[in-house]
Amino acid sequence: MNHPELAAQFDVAANGGITPDQVVAGTNRKLWWACSVAPDHRWEASGVNRVRGRGCPWCTVVAVSIREVRLAAELAAVFPGLDVEDRRVELPGRRALEADILDRERRLVVEYDGEYWHAGEDKEQRDREKTALLTEAGYTVIRVREAALCPLAAADVVVGEDDAIDVVTAAVLDRVAEFRPDLLTAEQPSPTDAAAGPSQLRRRTPAWLTCAPGSRHDPAPEERPAPAPTRRRTRRPARRS
Repeated sequence: MNHPELAAQFDVAANGGITPDQVVAGTNRKLWWACSVAPDHRWEASGVNRVRGRGCPWCTVVAVSIREVRLAAELAAVFPGLDVEDRRVELPGRRALEADILDRERRLVVEYDGEYWHAGEDKEQRDREKTALLTEAGYTVIRVREAALCPLAAADVVVGEDDAIDVVTAAVLDRVAEFRPDLLTAEQPSPTDAAAGPSQLRRRTPAWLTCAPGSRHDPAPEERPAPAPTRRRTRRPARRS
């Protein structure tokens, strides 16, 4: 295995005494690994997934959860009354769903999709079904998808896993301005306002990533969203004294 960082996490005991030098890094075989940050975190994953960047699932969950909490706090500053604790959505005749970020009053749901737990056809289908159920229940759903994931709908935004949370917030607000402009009143900060939110939102046009033509991720032209509109602020003439 010619990846020192992976060799250091290779769990020799759990792998039956096999050593890293006996394994091809890109193997499809599932192997056991020990987290270098928290050695008690042990998990099974194929060599090819590790080479592609998949890390400790427990640490990944913590990192994503922190970003969700910070994003919820930023959005709560823009939408007063957003309850970061109440995330359960009751659906008639179905089991309830739990949203990542829920604004019940404004009928808005924001989902944060980290790469580790949302990659793969089965998880993609699960996310599509959840979006469909929430939309049917009258909610606008905006998914924040980490860069390795393709968007599932026109309202989705794609961000880097290391993007600053104010950039992520600005991307979400751009989509709110496009799909629910009624939620951004004159008294609320606009997505392009440099003073918006507690972290001083910076303008960034959300990326729309298109996978290989003809693939299951390649959206039809009519499904691809137009770039979020840029709001121009009109200068008022100076008042003469």
